[in-house]
Amino acid sequence: GDLSHRVMETLARFVPVMEIYSIDEAFLDLGGMPEGDPDAWGERVRAAVRQWTGIPVSIGIAPTKTLAKLANRIAKKRFPERGVFTVRDAGGIDQLLESVPVEDIWGIGPRYARLLNRCGVRTARQFRDLPDRWIRKKMTVTGLRTAWELRGFPCLELEETAPPRKGI
Repeated sequence: GDLSHRVMETLARFVPVMEIYSIDEAFLDLGGMPEGDPDAWGERVRAAVRQWTGIPVSIGIAPTKTLAKLANRIAKKRFPERGVFTVRDAGGIDQLLESVPVEDIWGIGPRYARLLNRCGVRTARQFRDLPDRWIRKKMTVTGLRTAWELRGFPCLELEETAPPRKGI
């Protein structure tokens, strides 16, 4: 808990708005940041966290939370030395989504993954490209929001204050 707190304090120095999602995960709002190379910014943040806490982190940069989660996964798995991956444009998003199995999408649980696989949907790109009506009918509005996030339209706002815990 103490190390997590130190990492989050370090991250907070780089952005005005941040959501602490879990003990080891946060979303940073890069809106209003000066123009420049997002990879270089991510590398600076990563180096500062490592220097100030000793903890290695991975950073995914993208226009939505869902895409950022996928970008982070790519940073961690494909570029562990660099630890940063940015989704830059529509072509980059298409390429990223083509390489991600549908069951690895944040918000797609095992039941929906099985449904999508039965319907021939195997990749995140195939899911993203499904008609809205089909997604809404089979997967409710939550599934539709996930598809919109994969299309680059933010649907999940940053929660600056954590919701109250539901457990005891």
